[in-house]
Order: sequence, then C-alpha cells, then structure tokens
Amino acid sequence: MPRPRAIVTVDEQLLWLIALPETPAGASCPASAASLRLLSARFDAMGPSAADVAVGVTAAVTAALLEWLRELPELPELPFVGEPFGGIEGTD
Repeated sequence: MPRPRAIVTVDEQLLWLIALPETPAGASCPASAASLRLLSARFDAMGPSAADVAVGVTAAVTAALLEWLRELPELPELPFVGEPFGGIEGTD
C-alpha cells in the first residue's frame, strides 16, 4: 500500500510532495516483555550502532580542536559589529 502524500505549493512552478507517516502521530501500542527482549537481541546483533560511531568521531574532533586551540598564542581581538577593521583605512 503506498504511503499517503501531501502536496505543498511553494510557487507557481514548484510543488513539494511530502510522504506522510503510515500511522498517526502519537499512535502507539503497549510493549510486552517478550517483544522488548526480541528488540534488545536485535540491537545486540547489529553490533556498534551509528550513534556509537558518531560519538567516537565527535569526541576525536573535539579533542583535536581543543589541542589546536591550546597551541594558539592568543586569539586576535575582533571588532564589534559595524566597526571597521583591517585593510587600508578600515575598508575590509
């Protein structure tokens, strides 16, 4: 069965087709202990999740950035919004 779609008119030349969820928002059914055990076993069988990998990558990037910032002698002062800075007569 195809998913229901909504058509949103952006302008006279552009329409967006948006796939709607198959179940109404907020619809749920109670979980049984057996279904939760089955779901847990499936997650365990998948191995490291994408979330675990993303956390590891984020931690490595953050550590590298902090190390780079520690090596900087001092951050340059930046002008306030609207103030001229640098270049010939502050034209940058």
